[in-house]
Amino acid sequence: MKRLFVVILVLSAVQVRADDLMKDFDSLGGNKVLLDEAKSLSPDKRVKIVQKRIVNRFKRFEFLPEYEHVTSGENSYLDTNSLAMSTQFHLNPHISFGLKYVYNMNKLTNEGKTLITTAQRRADLSGRVHDELKDPFIPQLNWPKEEKLAFVNFYPIYGKMNVFDMGVVQFDVYGLLSGGKIKLRYNSSNLYQAGLGIGLWWSQHLTIRLEVKYQTYKANYYDQTRKVENSAVSLGVGFLL
Repeated sequence: MKRLFVVILVLSAVQVRADDLMKDFDSLGGNKVLLDEAKSLSPDKRVKIVQKRIVNRFKRFEFLPEYEHVTSGENSYLDTNSLAMSTQFHLNPHISFGLKYVYNMNKLTNEGKTLITTAQRRADLSGRVHDELKDPFIPQLNWPKEEKLAFVNFYPIYGKMNVFDMGVVQFDVYGLLSGGKIKLRYNSSNLYQAGLGIGLWWSQHLTIRLEVKYQTYKANYYDQTRKVENSAVSLGVGFLL
């Protein structure tokens, strides 16, 4: 009876250890040491190293709220920050495409405020009403209001990293292309973007994205249309369905 009890305890411990190993194996992806231990504990089961992405991205939707900051703009007088919402469909782990709406919030920089204040004082001293459109001392400010875009992302590089020994996170380095419309203060224009991003997959549902983008569009200034080129950085926390 005592021997039977010992055998049961040993088998239970082996089963618990095997379950723990398989959980670690699933979370880490490919690990030769875990593979050898798993095989020794379950010789009748076929186990292989998982080299593919852990997070399933075959035919899944992702919803991503974002915060964006324009790091370099048309001039030094405007500071533009944006809130965005995008939804995309992951056809497979290598490609996704979707739609995005961006709401831009603009404010004058200190340099811009100083320039306008000086122009207003100059107008007051001359006894005329200040008119931005006719004031030769201040540039016309044609700021962006909103954007509507369609985009496609390509994921050629992926890996895994240990985060403070708390867990293993999968990441993808990807390229992005997008195009659509931008509405500005005085006109609307086609908008084109290209950039790079990194996506961190914390679970089968939670994702964090960081993107750096180059973008270009056309803006009207006085009697001319000018090409605007700038760059932007965005950060988003999304959810995979």
